[in-house]
Amino acid sequence: MLFDDGAHGDGAANDNIFANTITITRKAAGLYVDAQVTDNLQMTQTFERVLDNLTTAGPIDLDAFEIFSDNLNNDYKANPGENVRYGLRVRNQTTFSFSNLRLIDRAVLKNHVYEITGVDSINAENERGLSLRNLTENRFLLRHHPLHDFLGHNMPLLDGFKILRGTIPDQSLAGMMDWAIPNGVRVWTWSNASTLGFEGFNGALGWNEPRNVFGPGGKTIKASALRNTLIKFAATDAAGNVLDANDPNWSFGHRYGRGFNNAPALPEFAPFIVNPASGYAYQDYKRSVPFSAWNVESDPPRRLMIGHLENNVAGGSVDGRYWPPYSGNASNTSSAGPREWFFIFDVTYSETPDMRLAVDLINNPAPVMWWGTPARRNNGGFSAGNEFLIIALHVITEQDRLVFNPTTVDVAEQSGPLTFAGKSGRQRFIFLSFGGQRPHECFRVALCANAQNDFVAISQSFSETTLFTVLNFEKGVIKISCCTNPDSSGSIASKLHIIFLISTMPSSTTPELVLASTSPYRRELMSRLGLPFRAVVPRFEEMHEHEGDPAALALALARGKAMSLAADFDNAIIIGSDQVVWFDGHVLGKPGTQDRAWQELRALRGHTHEFYMGLFLYHTARKAAQEFVVPGSAKLRADLRDEELRRYVEMDNPLDCAGSAKTEGPGLMLFERLDCEDWTAIIGLPVIALTTALRQWGYPLLGPS
Repeated sequence: MLFDDGAHGDGAANDNIFANTITITRKAAGLYVDAQVTDNLQMTQTFERVLDNLTTAGPIDLDAFEIFSDNLNNDYKANPGENVRYGLRVRNQTTFSFSNLRLIDRAVLKNHVYEITGVDSINAENERGLSLRNLTENRFLLRHHPLHDFLGHNMPLLDGFKILRGTIPDQSLAGMMDWAIPNGVRVWTWSNASTLGFEGFNGALGWNEPRNVFGPGGKTIKASALRNTLIKFAATDAAGNVLDANDPNWSFGHRYGRGFNNAPALPEFAPFIVNPASGYAYQDYKRSVPFSAWNVESDPPRRLMIGHLENNVAGGSVDGRYWPPYSGNASNTSSAGPREWFFIFDVTYSETPDMRLAVDLINNPAPVMWWGTPARRNNGGFSAGNEFLIIALHVITEQDRLVFNPTTVDVAEQSGPLTFAGKSGRQRFIFLSFGGQRPHECFRVALCANAQNDFVAISQSFSETTLFTVLNFEKGVIKISCCTNPDSSGSIASKLHIIFLISTMPSSTTPELVLASTSPYRRELMSRLGLPFRAVVPRFEEMHEHEGDPAALALALARGKAMSLAADFDNAIIIGSDQVVWFDGHVLGKPGTQDRAWQELRALRGHTHEFYMGLFLYHTARKAAQEFVVPGSAKLRADLRDEELRRYVEMDNPLDCAGSAKTEGPGLMLFERLDCEDWTAIIGLPVIALTTALRQWGYPLLGPS
């Protein structure tokens, strides 16, 4: 039945705006649709089986009622005395919207019913795909076909229409899609907690596991297994103590420790170091997490196992429970900070431990669905009723099916041009699709243009019997005449429009510069060079295996950062750097807190300490590397008073600086002497060594020759 939107309050259809939606739940058999049209005189006309054989693999909606034509004045309104053609849209509420079709050739469009089904694996790499079948003719048009690229180039034209990507995500984009606060207020924040660069919650939450980021690699949980997960918080005080011992959301958690193979960083940590092993070593399973996690796509919702990490450093909080820091007090992702992280496992919750999870998470697979590093948004506790919803980005599976008729679904025409930055240069795609009765291919040709907009073909992938001519280029639209199989007289057997790829190719093969760091100091030094670069978060865990050799440690850390990104770039120079400060036979890390920084400066006062800057460059196209270690030393003034040191710490806040002093600002006043062959190495990036390495590889530092 058509529904009036109430613009006139007359209940008639002549407003030309129809609203309301009918939702149909899942049924065992296919459905059909009868349309009933009621005019303002309450006369009803029934159209039987306007749509047939509708799948309900997911609930379907009938909406978007529309007048397609009327025979008197073509105003698309139901006026008295007119014959009117009505249309409606049937939308299958599977995970994805397959209704994004592009109508190309109405002359060959068939009034048939089609079915799209997902395919879990189409090749040895387990890539996902889809199949398309004409149900009316019981004929497959596509079998196990790769998913569309973003702009649909690899999807052929079939029966006069083309399937575009719609909401089907790229497999590389799988993970966390979004988040929401169903009840209460938000208690977590990404501030000071997002440097691991996860795909969700602004970098502080996502689909990953420690083995993949810091270990040999690989994710245990497949993208198809990700589920929307609801976090329900228990009520706590500001110190993280759960207020009600019977709170149902106070969970048992598998506890893991970082650096627990070292001596306790603080004496009070000792009772909680149960298993003094390296990696992210399993410790125990106790009621230690003030929230519960639920897979809300299960019916009923399924409660999930939780784990959490503690960090054995002076800035850590090893006390046997999960309680992330307030974002204004410390970084929750710094190696010198608390690193109070949580893991949600795809394992049904129990109050007894699961031995599959009683492992070192860096060197062993574990079914981690979600990994979170957020800090607390305020300095108080959690409140009962607060919730946080993790929304998964679902990949296409064999559970996803859609039945449709292309003559009745919503049609989306693609306009051009569209632009994006590709690995091979800046590319512009302009679409002119074609239709006809013959089997179709997606022809491509690369073109270049001169100032007069005349086009010359520089490469083509047509068959030898295909001729083409560029007619004109005007206002972003290319018009193409394509002659296929001309006969001996030169007449055209058929004409097609062609999809063209227009590329503005890079002027040279100059590799991209990638800084494997998010340090603002290193970004600033790179920016001063005036060279194009981008900073990328390295996927590398700073484990100090060479603590007895500071130079080797600095180089190992720099190498680890650079090589963690090597597989991501085809033609790039990846720059990794790290600084190790050495005093009295020990490595000085980032202080993490103001009190720790003040104590460190007091110890350094009047003494000389050393620093070693490691630099590692990797050329991904050449598979070549260069490495450097730039040494230096510094001495703090002996006459610095405690109150001066405390005032400096409060003024400059050097919590992220090894050695607890920033030499690019007021921290210079603390030093009696600084000795280094390259002063930029003291700040964090040895620019002289960097530019020397780039010149050796022929990088155009001062522009192309």
